[in-house]
Amino acid sequence: MNGRSITLLVTLFGLPAIPVLAQTTIGGGTCSSGTLTGTYELLLSGRQLTSSGAVTGIFQGVGTATFDGLNKVTLSLTANTVAAAQSFGTPVTYGGTYSLQSNCLGTIAITSGDTATFTLEAYTQPGSATTASGFAVVGSDASYAYNGTANAQPATCPTTITGAHEFNATGSALSGASVTSTLDVAGILQFDGAGQHNANWTQVSNLTTTQVTATGTYTVGSGCLASATLPTSRTTNIPSP
Repeated sequence: MNGRSITLLVTLFGLPAIPVLAQTTIGGGTCSSGTLTGTYELLLSGRQLTSSGAVTGIFQGVGTATFDGLNKVTLSLTANTVAAAQSFGTPVTYGGTYSLQSNCLGTIAITSGDTATFTLEAYTQPGSATTASGFAVVGSDASYAYNGTANAQPATCPTTITGAHEFNATGSALSGASVTSTLDVAGILQFDGAGQHNANWTQVSNLTTTQVTATGTYTVGSGCLASATLPTSRTTNIPSP
């Protein structure tokens, strides 16, 4: 079993959890804006709610956050949105500034592509260098309340994906712009290294458990981003490990 992780953006709005690989150090260190530098793989999720708590909009994106080590940040995402209309696999780019205090807490202010504010927390893995291993954010814009997690992108992206990879996801079933149920998924994606993959997963929705097996194709692009398609027309964007 290949131990590397695959992160997914599924058109049925499955957003995976990030695996915990080791005890992380959050806050309490000596951080500055230079602690966040380079490119990080980012998963960003947002929800739009009424005053009664009903979900009226969903945003889920996967992509990168690039920090210049000073005060500039750019978020480049492939996003699914459901609100007044549905949009799947849409490229979006947000730009702005960031700051990080010595306790590893900070803020991101998005001013280009959107207007949003995020609270930011950086962390490192034990024994790592002074550059952050990843970060977490929560925030909002005029439409959504967001939360997200990110890990440092590898220096060299793979040219293909091979072997078996575990994944898990949560999602929402939709009717128009309304959420009708939630979905939890866990399973295996098996890549042959030549553009074909097999998927086997268990999904639970509204207390009903279903086993799913499917075969599809995938391609690996630039920037550690790949795309996989299942015959059910559910397309998955995959930042490769």
